[in-house]
Amino acid sequence: SSVLIDTSGTAAHVALVITGSSTLHYVTTCTSQALTANGSNTVNIPAFDIEIADRCCLRCGMCDIWKHDGDGELSINDWIQTLGALKQWLGTFRLTITGGEPFMKKGIWRLLEYVANIGIPTALITNGYMFNTATLDRLARLPLAQVAFSVDSLEATTHDGIRGVPGSLDRTLDAIDGLASRRPRFLLASSTVVVEANIRNLA
Repeated sequence: SSVLIDTSGTAAHVALVITGSSTLHYVTTCTSQALTANGSNTVNIPAFDIEIADRCCLRCGMCDIWKHDGDGELSINDWIQTLGALKQWLGTFRLTITGGEPFMKKGIWRLLEYVANIGIPTALITNGYMFNTATLDRLARLPLAQVAFSVDSLEATTHDGIRGVPGSLDRTLDAIDGLASRRPRFLLASSTVVVEANIRNLA
């Protein structure tokens, strides 16, 4: 995925403004580089990470998103419009959807189905705490690339202490087991935040 250069200068950011809109929809960073108009230079943007929810159901000590109320979040319609424009602009790119906790976002299923339908390889990072049977059934049917679960330790006292909610490890492991038993077409992975409390039991 690349953008042809029509103006000489140095680029360290790429901004997306939807045609006809005065709203800045997306800004990302790239390696700062000198560019020449009408030359062979391109800015490569192989992947985007988006945080769709500025809220969380856990209370992690290394993060304060759980203190937020989601005020100022982009709507699912905003994300669909933005990702659709990026797909037209760049072609294929990899996408990672995270939060906060993305399943706190109303309309997440519509977003997941949209990116699957337009062919964006998508990974999802979740803590799995809110999953139930209906969530697992629906998620397992989606043609995602990967679903990664936040697991900071296999010792409940350590994981739950980091995540700030008793019983959170059990809920996450139940979600992983439930999804694995449905044999989804995507990869299952874990995502770990290394902190002082868990560094000695990750080996």
